[in-house]
Amino acid sequence: MKSPRNLKISSLSFCLPLCLILTGFLFSSCSESSANILSVNASVVFDYKDEKSLPETSLSVFIQGEYEAQRADFLKITEIEENYSWNVYSPVIFESQNKNWIGYPSLLAPEGKVIKNGEYEVLYTDAAGNEAEEKFFIKYNEEILKSKPENVRKAAGINLSEVVILFDKNMNMLFYGTAKRAWKKNSDILKEYSRAFFKRRILTDTSGTVVIKLPIENLIEK
Repeated sequence: MKSPRNLKISSLSFCLPLCLILTGFLFSSCSESSANILSVNASVVFDYKDEKSLPETSLSVFIQGEYEAQRADFLKITEIEENYSWNVYSPVIFESQNKNWIGYPSLLAPEGKVIKNGEYEVLYTDAAGNEAEEKFFIKYNEEILKSKPENVRKAAGINLSEVVILFDKNMNMLFYGTAKRAWKKNSDILKEYSRAFFKRRILTDTSGTVVIKLPIENLIEK
């Protein structure tokens, strides 16, 4: 884990998909206020490793805390029906629009399972040992699980927006955002980002509850 630091983001809709890519940040402090969960923001992440494979699934869960996010100590997320859980001892912490968010962006499905539709519960414990819990629901079109990248938009059955992430050859991020109109082909991207080597497209629904990570593309023509 890297050195503790506070990450401030101006837009939650920007931050959550980005948190699925970047490393988290951890810090802690003490306060006399009780733990409390104001809201839960959960997303199912479908990760395509290549053009021929079906997606791997993971769960992203962030809670909005009432008080300072620095108080976060531990999260436990439980799938209710089959009663399996994830324990998060080093939650990702950030501030967005003066709201405190605590969670983790990549809770992998247990071996042989997928992140399924249904009811989940998150238990939050702060640094003082105070606890709070809240239930939330996951819902998506299960046709996604059977779809290759080329067909996933249709399988999702909902409107999806797209952002592009550009990386250099060492996978350092150079750009995150909507593709520019001038980028008709890879060579157009390279004119503006000469150090770019890889591109990845991320699809999300309007609420951010479905995140689809399309395969990484090589920008350098062979």
